[in-house]
Amino acid sequence: MVAPVQKDSLTEYQVALATYLRISSPVAGIFTGTEIKPNPKARSIRVPDIRVDDYIVDADFSRIGADHYSGSEFTTEWKNGIPPIEWREYSMSRHRAFGFTVFDEQLQYSPLPNLVQEYTGRKMQTTVLRDHDKYCLLAGLEGHMTGKLVPRTSADAATISTRANSTAVTLGTWIKIGTAFLECTTAGNTGSSAPTAPATTGATVTDGTAVWTRRFNDGGPVTSNAHLIACTGNAADYKWIAEPGEDYDNQIQPSFATIKGMFMDATDPLNTLDGLSILFSDNWFDSNFGNNERFLLITSAMELVFINALINKGAGTESAFKLARDGDISGANANGYLGTLKGSWKLVKIHPEFLPKLFTVSATDLTIDPIGESPTKVLRQVIALAAYKNAIQTYEHFSERREQDGGTRFKGKEYVQDFSYDCWAIDQLSEGIVPMFAPSTGTVYSLVDTSFSNTAARVATARAQTGVYPEVYPLSGPTTKQSRPEWFHSPYTSAGKLDEALDVQSTGDIATNKG
Repeated sequence: MVAPVQKDSLTEYQVALATYLRISSPVAGIFTGTEIKPNPKARSIRVPDIRVDDYIVDADFSRIGADHYSGSEFTTEWKNGIPPIEWREYSMSRHRAFGFTVFDEQLQYSPLPNLVQEYTGRKMQTTVLRDHDKYCLLAGLEGHMTGKLVPRTSADAATISTRANSTAVTLGTWIKIGTAFLECTTAGNTGSSAPTAPATTGATVTDGTAVWTRRFNDGGPVTSNAHLIACTGNAADYKWIAEPGEDYDNQIQPSFATIKGMFMDATDPLNTLDGLSILFSDNWFDSNFGNNERFLLITSAMELVFINALINKGAGTESAFKLARDGDISGANANGYLGTLKGSWKLVKIHPEFLPKLFTVSATDLTIDPIGESPTKVLRQVIALAAYKNAIQTYEHFSERREQDGGTRFKGKEYVQDFSYDCWAIDQLSEGIVPMFAPSTGTVYSLVDTSFSNTAARVATARAQTGVYPEVYPLSGPTTKQSRPEWFHSPYTSAGKLDEALDVQSTGDIATNKG
C-alpha cells in the first residue's frame, strides 16, 4: 500500500484510519504503481481571489476601482492601498468527507470505550470506503491519467433537443423521445408525428426519411441521484472534466491510457488463462516482471466456474471433490485450492459490487471508451480483471479530523473527517490492464452473470429505502431516516419522534411540557 504521507508525519489517529483502510478495503494494497508523485500539494493549485467587503468574488478589476487601489464602491479604500487576497484551493483528487455528532449523554452511557473512533470506522465502512473502492477500479480500468470524475445529473440531458415534426436533420444529430436518446444515422426529414422509440440500445427506427438509432442514456445518469450516493461503479453515471492546471487559466484536459478488454473463453475458462499468458508474454515489458507481479481479480462465482472446469477435466483432487460436495467457496479452503492457476495467475477475490461497468468502442472492438463518445459504444459488466500490480497506482490521504463544541446549540461535539484519494493508470504499463467480459454465447458463465444481477438488485433495494429496515444490507441512499428523537440532527431543535407517552419531553436545549 502506498502510504498516504510520510509515516513519521502521521498522527496516531491517521495511522489508525490508514490501518482500517488496509484491512477493510479490497482495493487498497492490490496495486503498487509509483510513477505519479502522490503529494497533495503537487495535485492541487491555489488561485488568488479578490475579497471585497468580506465576500469572495472573481478577480474582476471593475469591482475594485479603476486605478486598482481606490477600493470598491462600498469601502472606498483598502488598508495600505492593497486589496485583500483570499486563496482558493482546487484539488485534483477525489474527496469524501463525513461528519457526525457525539452527545455528552452518548459518551456518558455508551458501553464503548471510544465511541468517536467507533463512529469513524462505521462511517468509513458504509460510505467512504465503498466510494474509494468503486472509484479506484472504475478510474484505473478506464485508463485515467488526468481529469476529474464527476457524476452526471439530469441537467446533462438538457442540451439534447426534443424531436420536432417535419424537420430536416443531419447525420449525427441527437434528440430525445420521452426518456430515450437517439442519434441520426441516416439524414433526412422527420415525419409528421413522432415514432415510438426503440426499447433496446442499438436498435433503429425510421422517422419519415430519417433513421434514428437508440444510444445509451448519454444525457444523464443511469442511476437516479448518482450525485448523492457513493460511486456506482457504472461509467454511464459519470463524466470526466478538466483538472485545474499549474495556473488558473491553464487547465489540464482529461487524458487516458489505452485499455483493451478481452472476452472470457465461451466454453472453457481455462483457455482464457492461456490467452492471457500469451498476451502478457507478448508485451515488451513482461520479461521485466516476475510472475508474482500479476494477478486475476475474480468473484467467488467465477472461482466456482474455474473449480468446475478443473473437475470436469479430471484434475480434481480429494480436496477438490470435497469442495464440490460441500459447496465451500468461502475462500478459507477454496483459496488454497485455487490460489494460483497455470500461467502463474494468482487469484484474488472481490465482491461483485465493486467490479465496474465500462463502455467499449463497439460490440466487437473491446477498447475501453472512457468518455462514451463512440456512436457504437456498448456498456459491459467487467466480470474479472487481469493486471500487473504496478500498472495502476492508488493514493490515499486522511486529513486531520476537525472537531467543534456544540456550544449553546447542544451538549456535545461535531466531528468532520476529510479523505482524499485518486487512482491512475501508468501509461507505459497500460497493456498490463485487461478487463474481462462475459461472451455473448456460452452458458458456463451464467452463474457469474447471476451474481452481478443479484448484487445490483440488492443494492437498488437498499438505496430505495430510507433506513435499513426491513433489509439488512448496510447501504444508505440519497435520503435517510432521522434518528429518534429527531433532535439528534442539525439544527437540534426538532420535537419530532418524541415519546408521546411522557409528560415532559426534552428536545436538545429546548424543553416542552405537555400540560
